[in-house]
Amino acid sequence: MRQNQEKGNLFYSTEEADFIRLYEMKTMLESITDGFFAVNGNWEFTYVNKESERLLEHARENLIGRNIWECFAYGKDSKFYIELQKASKQETSVHFEYFVADKEQWLVVNAYPLRGGLAVYFKDITEEKEYLTQIEDRNKLLTDIAWVQAHKIRGPVANILGLSKLFNYDNIADPINKDILQKLRDTVNDLDIVIKEVVQKTNLTINSK
Repeated sequence: MRQNQEKGNLFYSTEEADFIRLYEMKTMLESITDGFFAVNGNWEFTYVNKESERLLEHARENLIGRNIWECFAYGKDSKFYIELQKASKQETSVHFEYFVADKEQWLVVNAYPLRGGLAVYFKDITEEKEYLTQIEDRNKLLTDIAWVQAHKIRGPVANILGLSKLFNYDNIADPINKDILQKLRDTVNDLDIVIKEVVQKTNLTINSK
């Protein structure tokens, strides 16, 4: 007598139910936007979804049954190798980012232990990393601008204010006024250089958007 399992209003044999679950899982794995692959205890590919084919630039039929470390040149000192080995040996999940130097590509990777292997999800986050780098560079420029405004501008402005108080407005012909005017010119020139520096950094910030 066959063992039956209910699904909706229908009854399926255990074999049929297992097949349906397998089909539904495969359909789900093929529809997700993440790359996904599974390896067994010998690090041989047992499943590779469509997105993995695109990201790894290998057809799944060329990967299934082959050892991942033989297919890809992940050195034993690479983060990818170390983290997957950790997930396998310690039977724990791992989450990490990995830079593929020859492709200039950033990947975020999540690996989970399976019975006798690993399930690995990964996706390309290169655009996100580049955007964050731009934000960090822009913030650094803004910090530099704030520092220039707080320190380099303050000095010349203080000098101008101090010299203006020494100017003899009652006697324009006072010889000291000539020295004060020359010092004012020098200070204004210094201030002009600082302002140009601020403008240059501001333009860089605007152009980086």
